[in-house]
Order: sequence, then structure tokens, then C-alpha cells
Amino acid sequence: MAAFAGLNEYLMDSSSGVFIVDCSVYSSSARFRLKMSQLSSTNAGPDALSVSASQLAILMDLTDVATAFVCMFGIAPLSRSGTIGSNM
Repeated sequence: MAAFAGLNEYLMDSSSGVFIVDCSVYSSSARFRLKMSQLSSTNAGPDALSVSASQLAILMDLTDVATAFVCMFGIAPLSRSGTIGSNM
């Protein structure tokens, strides 16, 4: 998480188990890269999933990134407005 949000720039909410990050990550050029492979496969290299930081920060308090303060790190289904809001 420190590489994504910055050192001491995130919190883990113990009741929900989600990471809370500053919404400034929307303007970050950072990318989250996840490599996946099967242990039994020795011939092929791992598949990699690379996602920009802005796609993994989900607005929690407002619907406009310019004024939002609280964001969640994660992957979730989005509503039509682009936020999860009351769907959380």
C-alpha cells in the first residue's frame, strides 16, 4: 500500500477491512501491477495485470474527485455515476 498511496498516507479500516487512501492518488502516475501464475506451469511466465492508481481509488464521500477527501483502494462494481456511494 505504501507504494500505491505513499508512506503513512493510508489507513486500514478494521471494521470493513478496506484500505482508505487520500483521493490525490487520482492524479498519480503510479500503476498497480499484479503478476499471477500457476505453480505447476514452468514453461510460461506469469500473466500480469497493470492498472493505474486512479482506477483503483474509489470515491467514498463525494461524487467529484476535485472535492473528495475519502477514497477506498480496491476493485468494486461501479454505479452509473462512477462511484459506489450508497451501494457500499
